[in-house]
Amino acid sequence: MMRCQDVVVIVSGVSRASAVVIAVTTYLLCVAVYRLFLSPVARFPGPILAALTFAYEGYFDIFKEGGGRYWVEINRMHDTYGPIVRINPWEVHIRDPEWNEAYKMKAKASKPSWFYRSQGPPNTVLQSGPHELHRMRRQALLPVYATPVVHSREKVYENLIHKLIGRFKGFKGTGKVVTLGDAFRCLAIDVTCTTSLGRDFGFVEVEDFENEMFLVGRTFGRMNMVTRQVGHWLFEVLRARPRFGKGAQLPPGVIRVLRFRNMVMEAIREDYNAAIASKDGEPGAAKTKRSTGDPPAGFTTAAAHILASNLPAHEKVMTRVVDEVWLNINAGIETEGVMMTFAVFMLLSHPSKLQCLRTELGDLELRLGRLPSFQELRDLPYLTAVIQESFRLNHPVSSRLPRYDPHNNMAYGDMVIPKGVHVSISLYDNYLNPDVFEDPYTFKPERWLDGEERKRLRNLPHLLHKLAQKSSGIGNKIAVIGHRGWAARPIVQALSTASTQPIRILRRGNSDDESLPSNIETVAYSWDQESNLEAALQGVDILISLIGHDGLDQQKKLIGPMKRAGVKLFAPSDLALPYTAEERANVAVPRAKEELEHLLNDAGMPFVTVCIGNFTSFALQSPSRDYVAAGYASIFPHSPPSSLSGRTIGLNELHPTGREIAAAMEERNNNPPFLYGEPAQIAHDSVENARLQAMRGDLAALVRKKMGDGTHGVGTDLWDVPEYAKKDIRELIVGGELAREQPYIQPNEDTVHYLDQYFSST
Repeated sequence: MMRCQDVVVIVSGVSRASAVVIAVTTYLLCVAVYRLFLSPVARFPGPILAALTFAYEGYFDIFKEGGGRYWVEINRMHDTYGPIVRINPWEVHIRDPEWNEAYKMKAKASKPSWFYRSQGPPNTVLQSGPHELHRMRRQALLPVYATPVVHSREKVYENLIHKLIGRFKGFKGTGKVVTLGDAFRCLAIDVTCTTSLGRDFGFVEVEDFENEMFLVGRTFGRMNMVTRQVGHWLFEVLRARPRFGKGAQLPPGVIRVLRFRNMVMEAIREDYNAAIASKDGEPGAAKTKRSTGDPPAGFTTAAAHILASNLPAHEKVMTRVVDEVWLNINAGIETEGVMMTFAVFMLLSHPSKLQCLRTELGDLELRLGRLPSFQELRDLPYLTAVIQESFRLNHPVSSRLPRYDPHNNMAYGDMVIPKGVHVSISLYDNYLNPDVFEDPYTFKPERWLDGEERKRLRNLPHLLHKLAQKSSGIGNKIAVIGHRGWAARPIVQALSTASTQPIRILRRGNSDDESLPSNIETVAYSWDQESNLEAALQGVDILISLIGHDGLDQQKKLIGPMKRAGVKLFAPSDLALPYTAEERANVAVPRAKEELEHLLNDAGMPFVTVCIGNFTSFALQSPSRDYVAAGYASIFPHSPPSSLSGRTIGLNELHPTGREIAAAMEERNNNPPFLYGEPAQIAHDSVENARLQAMRGDLAALVRKKMGDGTHGVGTDLWDVPEYAKKDIRELIVGGELAREQPYIQPNEDTVHYLDQYFSST
């Protein structure tokens, strides 16, 4: 007989289940309505399923044709919906080589953690979501790959390469099949380990080049797409210390992966402990024997560099430092190994191109009478072209690159991308775009040898110029002399941000360096001691002079030390106009620059001149100080020095006409300005006379002339900064941008500030 309370229990149980179903259904309906109609990305076109759920992306990345196929589906979406599509509930994707707003130097966009959580341990540089955190962690690693470190390890790298070549020779005639990719991955492991740890672990000498380990490693790599969908907990499970019952066996490949991981991480921990002990002044700390081997005397390990950086204390705990160094070692294995394999395959598949490269290398070796150094190889145009083309076709970053700006809206054409919305691009959309590269699927290194083609590609805004950076590896080691000036400070700041290694500041004893960026190294020098200057320039690729007019003659003292130190390019102080032959003969400052150029040519010292005309805060026909700084950061850190030598490069942000300036002034002051006109020939004559007499009024005459014809005066070899949104005259005058910029001419100087005339409301 059923009791009353039993009935109540059954009914209440059904009611709870129904309530749960109703609640879940209501929640899902609310989420669906929000994502389809109310979300900030609801306005963007795309498949409904992609807008509703991440399961759509998960299906293509985990199940469809073995996984990893969402990039194919994204391309199909673009073919259907256009250049901007919604690819999941939070993110839009753009396929347009002209768009790069999220990746501009000034954007300071952050990385969404849900996407990058699959790409390594937490609390590492790849897991740094906020822009400032990523920048801070990245700067702490820059000294690890600085040019002096690479130079100091060059012989070690050569020995590793010779060992690998010896292995290849040993296989000759045996009929043994060698997996070239595994061989190059082993070389990459030893190179990255000796760079970060000061010692390698002999991977190039392993019998089968760790074939099983790399097979398992690639399997783990494919699991990144699963981790992205289900969360970072899976990564934590995989990296936990395994505990198995008695008799449990692991596949050989897994054992090799774990052995490699444990060996390298133990080495990093020992480096960390040694660095801490040395910092604390423990006796005998430097002599502590490491079980994984000792770095050479005087070598600074990656862990020690991080501990010596400006990172806060919580960023220097052992677990984070070990993970950071481990990640950086791993990051240099697959990408470099695959790229080298691809380059060799393409060269063997194109015998004529292989012969061109062999001829270039052979001619250099014959001329030197020895094997070329790293620096000498970097200047070979065809080798550089082969590397660039290999990176283009086998781009190491195959995934999309999502970013978001939590503070500012972005735009694509007329469409506003609200702040906080994730937006991404894919590099392969540009590297394989027929509108960007002719015959994009053809291996054609020659495309990088044409000067006009290189200039066109460099000026494309969408990260394409990064190919040139890839080809030069760690980038140029830059030194700056004269860092305290009004223009020099932002230039140094921009260079330090753009460079992959610390900028070296040459300073005299009384120079102030407290305001310098954190990733700066300073070296003292004296004009009167050439040996002192030579020592300060050791390991430098490019020396940039930003000293004022009073120190122009002192630059002559740099020529000998630069030559002996092996500096590849000198950028003399200029920041002015190209001078005519008559001006160079008759006016003091141009004459001093002319004499310096003659001495540089006589000494065989390559140099490049950067002309800007002047600064916007002095004359509206000139670039702003920020644009000049961005220009230096775009030109010098990654361009091969040989590609800049002998050029007079112009930086020009705007060249408005007088009527455009007048219209902006009228809008600002609600009162039309007085317009004065003069014949073109009179304007031309007054400019020439003023410049030849080096009069204070020469700039006023020049500005009036340029305002009249709407031209610039910095030559024809103009360098457009690809990641910079140029200011316009309305922004400067009506928006008040000029009023907020620190003036170039200080009020107490005995000089007419011509902008005072421009902004007069009478």
